[in-house]
Amino acid sequence: MYLVTALLVRAGPEGPDRRAAVELADRLRSYRSGASPRDGGPAHLYATARSLRAVAATLFMECPDALHAELAALDFLLGVLTAGPGTGGWHLVALGRPDPRRFPDRKGQGPTCHGTTPPCP
Repeated sequence: MYLVTALLVRAGPEGPDRRAAVELADRLRSYRSGASPRDGGPAHLYATARSLRAVAATLFMECPDALHAELAALDFLLGVLTAGPGTGGWHLVALGRPDPRRFPDRKGQGPTCHGTTPPCP
């Protein structure tokens, strides 16, 4: 299973609909029309409105490799953005995977201990 993150931003002038980001996050969480891990949809999805004009999504994709996971996530997100009313003006501006080298070192007692806080035996 691969983790893919996405950032969606609303383009254009600020409109009277101030709940657009919350509604898009809700739409992403509830979108299941033909989407399943077998069909290329996410196994799990978390979406949050970051501001009035931005939505962050985390998709857990069951794919054979990281490239297929990103492509399946892209296909899923574009399908949601083109599927219904209320998604106009939203654009996918970032899509990618976290860099495993940036994760913090494991800390703690035991043979797999890394780091210095708390001190390893």
